[in-house]
Amino acid sequence: MFDLLNTFAGQRENSVTLLSHALEPLEQSDSIGLYLLTNHADLYPVHALSVQQPAAAHPTGNQKPDDPPWTRQTRLLLDRAIQKINALRIKDYQDQGFIAAATFMALGHLGDAFMKIPGPKAIVWITRGAPNWVDYPYGCKDAMFSDGSSTYLGGRCGSDCTRRAAVAKCIDYTPFLLHFSANLTRSDTMVCTVMIDPESAIFSKDRGRPRDTLEQLADVSGGQFYLHGEIEKAIDQSQKDIRVRYQLAYDTPVPNGKYHKLRVECSRKGVRVVAPEGYYSEMR
Repeated sequence: MFDLLNTFAGQRENSVTLLSHALEPLEQSDSIGLYLLTNHADLYPVHALSVQQPAAAHPTGNQKPDDPPWTRQTRLLLDRAIQKINALRIKDYQDQGFIAAATFMALGHLGDAFMKIPGPKAIVWITRGAPNWVDYPYGCKDAMFSDGSSTYLGGRCGSDCTRRAAVAKCIDYTPFLLHFSANLTRSDTMVCTVMIDPESAIFSKDRGRPRDTLEQLADVSGGQFYLHGEIEKAIDQSQKDIRVRYQLAYDTPVPNGKYHKLRVECSRKGVRVVAPEGYYSEMR
């Protein structure tokens, strides 16, 4: 998922080039989908996975067995898609609180779609990241997200919020991270996060900054966090990881809504284990 909503316009050209170089050599493209998180906070399929969208419904889905992989046209497809959807952000999305909420809702929708796909999966999120603890400009209130036919608490109004914009952190999106990570576990999906140009990001160093969000999602899903726009490395490693991925089951404590640390070890020497470093015990 290439995140335009949380990426500066000046960073897009280089990111498109890196993404194209990473995807174009891939021969097995049937199991790869490419999505844009647009400036309007919509998920736009540059090339949709067939389980989510019938082949006839998308111009890049009519691929015949003898056709070359669609990934060889990545640059062309990206340029066309960005040109089609490119627009200035509406006023509300200039605010970091709205952007964060829109980003997390889009991630949730993508996670819901992945629930329908069997087997191990990986989401590679290419972005500057979104903070998970933000000011809300029009007064603090809980944020409810949609999950299919039901809703759940996505963001909680903090007890220390002064209810004045830009004075205190108000909305804590830990409930979303809790819910999203639980769905990732159930669908055998890991998230690899690629942070674009972290040095230029002007964010405070307190809790809930964009980097914290990206590291947490990678940690709880068994994925990896990459700095400095390492797109090719992230895509290559995620492809390898899902081919040799195992599931371990164990009895867990009674759900209490808290974060629990995990540690997975292997007795065989020379083995590097990449596994979730913890999980949120979701109360239902």
